[in-house]
Amino acid sequence: MNLRYRACTGLSVRLIGSLASYPNELCWPVLQVGLQGKDLVCSLVGSLPKYMDISGVSKMRNTIFALCFFAVSGCQLDVTPTFYIRDMQDVIDGDTPIELPLFMSVPTSSIDECQSEISQVLGILNSFGMEGDLQSCVQDEDGFFAKANVEFKTSVALLTENSNHSPNGLIGMFLEPVGDGSFIVYIVKNDKLDLAMSSIEDALVFASLDAASVDFKITISNDTRNKVLFNTVDSFVDGVPYDLKEFDLAPRSEINILSSDVAVGLFFRRGWYKLGEFFYGDGT
Repeated sequence: MNLRYRACTGLSVRLIGSLASYPNELCWPVLQVGLQGKDLVCSLVGSLPKYMDISGVSKMRNTIFALCFFAVSGCQLDVTPTFYIRDMQDVIDGDTPIELPLFMSVPTSSIDECQSEISQVLGILNSFGMEGDLQSCVQDEDGFFAKANVEFKTSVALLTENSNHSPNGLIGMFLEPVGDGSFIVYIVKNDKLDLAMSSIEDALVFASLDAASVDFKITISNDTRNKVLFNTVDSFVDGVPYDLKEFDLAPRSEINILSSDVAVGLFFRRGWYKLGEFFYGDGT
């Protein structure tokens, strides 16, 4: 697929694909945008200096970044929480939610705008009760892409008829007892996240979030001294695809679960999806 967009500054953008390139009839500088794996790669082709008197160096640079983001809908966002078996067992024993840190890397338009943009995002999320703290802003080696390392909150809670079904933080883990020491494990969305994201998209021109651009990479860590049984549903576990799989987690071991696209889609549409099931012999 090829896509070219012409801005009022005289800059065209081309998404590199398998089809032949369209001719650049007016000799505008061309921003070529390509995908390498999941990475978005941009490069400028053409004579840039003669256009500096039109837009200025700073404006042209910002335009390049803006068009680069508009050329592909959304940026890849990895949600990478780690949940510990001991915390899950403590929640079951005490019927009291536990809060945990959730670290995420959030794409920004540039390293110069990182702090300003993320401050706006965090301000909106905070107003909906989802607190976050900016840890750092970093840039790739070539200086094309910038991201913010942000600490949010997640939680583990027991799912009962009388419990609050919305987690503390952006997302949370809920444990539903189903008898004989078995607990279904759900990943649940904060019920205010949709309103918060709508406000963020209204405030920031090219901030968007959809299921296709989000991966849930969840680590289950057995920090106990006993073996734990954990069953997964359709997902990639440690890079290997499984439909249904039973794992015996040895003490001090972990599994890394990449949830399926279907599961992530259910998270955004329905507000939750099933991650798996685990057994706790001492649980009620």
